[in-house]
Amino acid sequence: MRRWHCLVYALGAALGGCLLTTPLDGLSGTPNNPTADAMADGADATVDAVVNDGPADASPDADAAVADFRCTMLTPAPVFCSDFDMGTSVSVFGTPIIALGGAVTFDDTIFVSRSRSLRLTVPALAAGAGIARATIGRSFPIAAATSTIELRFDMHIDSADTDVSSTLFLSMAAWDLTLFVGTTSRLREGTPGDGGLDYKSTDRTPPALGRWVNASLTLALGPGSSSATIAYDGVTQSAVPLVAHAYRAASIRVDVGFSYVSAPDNGRDMHIDNLVVDMK
Repeated sequence: MRRWHCLVYALGAALGGCLLTTPLDGLSGTPNNPTADAMADGADATVDAVVNDGPADASPDADAAVADFRCTMLTPAPVFCSDFDMGTSVSVFGTPIIALGGAVTFDDTIFVSRSRSLRLTVPALAAGAGIARATIGRSFPIAAATSTIELRFDMHIDSADTDVSSTLFLSMAAWDLTLFVGTTSRLREGTPGDGGLDYKSTDRTPPALGRWVNASLTLALGPGSSSATIAYDGVTQSAVPLVAHAYRAASIRVDVGFSYVSAPDNGRDMHIDNLVVDMK
């Protein structure tokens, strides 16, 4: 299986979620969109590397406790939900996958639901330097009766990230589905021997840069056919047929972040908040 995936995930050692068709209003507070200077200052001054187990003071404050409580109030309860406001990276996801200067950190300056979001960053690289990685991920069991896998999260892609890179990656057995976001947005399905060029959707309008966008992905699994639908802020971008049913397995892995940089002359930076995964 090819390993050229680019991610925003898009989850490196653990992640999860909630219902794609269910609004996340209950999870999210009013988006906090500071100025560029405040964003830069806050990112430098307040985030703590996930590899160092999150902020030094991991004790939740009142706002963080309330935000976390919103996840627990979703009914029916999703397979996984995190608003990144409580716990450490290891306690929630396991060890992130990072390479060539990639970083996974908490940010308490830019968020949707108070009081933290997760920040994923890769630096500028010289051409041919290799694959930079900054991802979090987690595997989930798939029940035999599962027909729909739903993923939703808020993402904030910094304005510097204009080249196409992988943001979300789903995989099971020898199959994978990747969402590429940058100057365009499109889905790619990977199957053995396809050479890595089999895009399943034409170029679509990418999510806006420099502001929070709610992204959702629905994977419909049937006994003889499958499909994927991607939407930004409730507006469907792509609904395409897949062959995922041919590779159906007992589990699926979800990864969000950057795992490849297509044009490595610019660094990449994004935030995610209110991540939910559900299955029906």
